[in-house]
Amino acid sequence: MVALPDENDHSCTSRIDQFRQDKRICKLLLPCPDGAPPYLTPFLLNACFPSETHQHLVFGLSMADCCIVPVYGTTEILPKNDDITPTSKRQMRKLERKRAIDEKKPTKEADHKKKPTGYEFKGRPLESHFVMPSNYNSMILPTFDMDPEPMTSNAKGITLMTSHGRQSLTPSEFLGVLGGLQTASSCVCMYDESTKNRELAVDRTADFVTECQQWLEHNDYAPATKVWTPVVGGPDLRYREKSIKYALNLGESFGASRFAGLALIGIHRCEEASYLLQYCTSMIPSTTPVAVLATTDLEQVLECMAKGVDVVGSDLPLNLAKSHIALCLDLNMDDKNEIPPPSKRARLEVKSNWTLEMSNLDYSGDTRLLSDSCECYTCQNKHTRAYIQHLVTVKELLGEILLFLHNLNQMLNLFQVFNNALQENRETQFFQLLKDQLQSTKTLH
Repeated sequence: MVALPDENDHSCTSRIDQFRQDKRICKLLLPCPDGAPPYLTPFLLNACFPSETHQHLVFGLSMADCCIVPVYGTTEILPKNDDITPTSKRQMRKLERKRAIDEKKPTKEADHKKKPTGYEFKGRPLESHFVMPSNYNSMILPTFDMDPEPMTSNAKGITLMTSHGRQSLTPSEFLGVLGGLQTASSCVCMYDESTKNRELAVDRTADFVTECQQWLEHNDYAPATKVWTPVVGGPDLRYREKSIKYALNLGESFGASRFAGLALIGIHRCEEASYLLQYCTSMIPSTTPVAVLATTDLEQVLECMAKGVDVVGSDLPLNLAKSHIALCLDLNMDDKNEIPPPSKRARLEVKSNWTLEMSNLDYSGDTRLLSDSCECYTCQNKHTRAYIQHLVTVKELLGEILLFLHNLNQMLNLFQVFNNALQENRETQFFQLLKDQLQSTKTLH
């Protein structure tokens, strides 16, 4: 369950105070499969979301997802059948069969050349090859860190799971891809998160970051792009502490203009994720920004907020939309923070106090909106619960699109309300409001 900021936890309190003093903004890192925001074009993105939300959203671009391209090998072109002189009746019959095949399939050589012999990582300019809006922040990552199992590694580099199977990525290839992408708001250095030898993984990660730092010194690459240094080590606190020390020392070598902060890798995979997050943030100076690349649910998102994390990665809006669930949070902090008891009808149709299960047939005649106070595209255009339930029932893609627009707007409002509450010294009231809603889930049965 969500842990409120503890007044006795001086590390957490100091990070929140420093967060407020520096006027930093907590942002949502949204994974963009195939180099584009889910379901959205730049036009729809600007039309559906106001400019006030731009500062709360960062688009994540994964090399393992959209920087993998096929490699076509050179093939030997066989001589034409007319150039072969038959010396026997058997060769004559064989030649006639080949000619018949060539007449039916004249593009045999072209089709053969289209078959790739392998795949490689290649960086292409963001502005021309990806649907990434220019007025939003972007972050380049080796992988989204959403997989249930961590990556593997070898002496040459790491192995990433791509749409074409497992592919190896060496530090030189990583830097080549980074140079091909040309520009981005920030990037996360290559890291090793293998579980066989965590100490070796920490040392390899430090070597990767050092190689990246040397490459940036000798190449004029996007001076505005900042670098996040990764922190690995799994659930072992000793290796986490060692990795944090490496990351802080290497971060100083980048310089203030290049260093973005520390990126905590694999926190969501650990059983004691909350304690591990608290331990790591207590080891990091409060002036150093922190990013958590992946979270699995809303509780982990709120945990990151309570610990003073600057960038929180989550694919919750997309996952809920694909599961036909609408996110409905009460973010009105002007009320008395009293959650009204659910009605009898609500017990049947509401999965929890903050989500709606739209595949429920009880919504087939419900003319209400997903949320009366929501200002998203779905609710402002009067798309009722009955209509969305119909789209979900007939498996129309529009149903997932409308749910995604609503869920993403809810998440951005969550981050916006948190940042406002932080500047007004009302973060305790904010977390209590969300905690009451999450705890009320147990009473809806």
